[in-house]
Amino acid sequence: MKKGGLLLLWVLMFAPILRADMVFNPKGSFDLQYEDAVGVLYDVYQSNDDAALAVIDSLASKDYARAVFMMGTLYCNGIGVEQDFDKAKSYYHRAEKLGCPGVASALAECKKFQSYASRIEAIKEAAEQGNARAMAELGWCYSNGVGVEYDNEQAVNYLKMASELEDPMGMYELGIKLFMGYGVKQNFTEATKMFERSAKRGNKNAQYQMALMYAESTPFAKDNKKATEWYDKAVLQNHADAIYNTALHYFTGSIREKNMEKAMLCLKKASQLGNANASFLLGVSYDQGKKVDEDKKKAIKYYNLAYQNGKAEAMVNLGKLYICDMKDYAKASECFKKAINCGLPEGSYYQGLLRNVPKIKELEQKSKRGDIGATMILAECYFDGIGVDKNEKKAFNLLKKASKGNSDALYRMAQCYAMGVGVKKDYRKAVDLFKQYDQLCTEVSIYSNAHIHEKQIGAYRQAATTGNAEAYFMLHLCYEHGFGVEANQHMAYEMLVRSASGGYKSAQRELSIFWTNMGDDFSAVKSDYWKSKYNSR
Repeated sequence: MKKGGLLLLWVLMFAPILRADMVFNPKGSFDLQYEDAVGVLYDVYQSNDDAALAVIDSLASKDYARAVFMMGTLYCNGIGVEQDFDKAKSYYHRAEKLGCPGVASALAECKKFQSYASRIEAIKEAAEQGNARAMAELGWCYSNGVGVEYDNEQAVNYLKMASELEDPMGMYELGIKLFMGYGVKQNFTEATKMFERSAKRGNKNAQYQMALMYAESTPFAKDNKKATEWYDKAVLQNHADAIYNTALHYFTGSIREKNMEKAMLCLKKASQLGNANASFLLGVSYDQGKKVDEDKKKAIKYYNLAYQNGKAEAMVNLGKLYICDMKDYAKASECFKKAINCGLPEGSYYQGLLRNVPKIKELEQKSKRGDIGATMILAECYFDGIGVDKNEKKAFNLLKKASKGNSDALYRMAQCYAMGVGVKKDYRKAVDLFKQYDQLCTEVSIYSNAHIHEKQIGAYRQAATTGNAEAYFMLHLCYEHGFGVEANQHMAYEMLVRSASGGYKSAQRELSIFWTNMGDDFSAVKSDYWKSKYNSR
């Protein structure tokens, strides 16, 4: 049984951002109990993981889907319990029946673990005879506690031996250890050398990481040409994440020249390989007619595929599609229930709005009598077309009616002005409303606090030319939220990386959180990298 240090991909799909100072609270809603318990198991500094495990086990017995899935993960990884692949698969199959996404990939990983465990004696024997790949595999097994007791020191020893014999897997895995400081002293320079040696030997994961490091200047200097070369090598080996990122580059014109046709081809290929983000973006594209002709049937297909592969947010989008375009509230409700089961608050929000469909006339009457609560609910219904025809202009006017002294209405109006939803885009009015919101609330809005409006965009850009890290962070906020510029998430991320690279602590923290949410092994490495920068003084 090993203590939880790094949970794998499917854990992070369901776990929120975890805090080291989390206090375990075995009371409250299922969601809160689950999240606190997972936080305890995840944090190597906590000591009451038996109590946390009991909470998760209890929730699983009540068919709380996230807990059932987590029990499968714990048994597969041997975290908090003795490793048991049959129990892991049993829990995963239960989770699948309860509608959990990402079960297929979790089962595939579990089978991979079981395969290594069943061959462990043969792997040990081959390693003792000097077989480089067997050394690498044995190092991986010790690193993951598969077929052997978890032992990071032993893992590093075998990975080093495999690396000295130029085994690509050994060099890649050792690079991960060096980057994260697991079992060895953290050393980014040596880690990147290992990645490069492995990549040159044809390891597609290492090739992908080389591409990311050159594209994002972490820790290399940014080099689009080298990034593209490494991406192309990984793409040729059907690395799904590399193909997905290549699609984004074709969409945005970053690193590569814009090419919508190639972007869509890459997205479809990545989707076929099981990349949930690619399927989700295809769903959005066909749903909203972005880059392609609108096609609701294809949107439904890709949203469902994204959900199956672990992208729970797809159910929120699919639910909204059923509401706005098909007026099928029953199917929409099913989608939102799935989102709720995955711990997404958006699911609860839209499910709550759906309950007002039979009450629309009553809400209209209450709104006319000046009921602010009814007016706010009615506005949200018009924004999303729930129980009424979608009408953003009418929704905005209802917000305006409810806004006298109502902080929620002011905030939503500010968002509308910032995005041009239901009203002409006006950054000045947006910022003024955000400032009014701040005066009414104890929680300060990042929008007004950052003083984002048209005039200051120029000042941020000017300061950024001198390498000012704070200016880059402000530009990140501008591009992320569409203040003074068109919203552009790729540019937002680019500015965030530049700010973090310049030492700005808030940017480093944001990047650490961003990579934590991505969920794959290298993302965990990147998260730790930025966390170490943020924590250094």
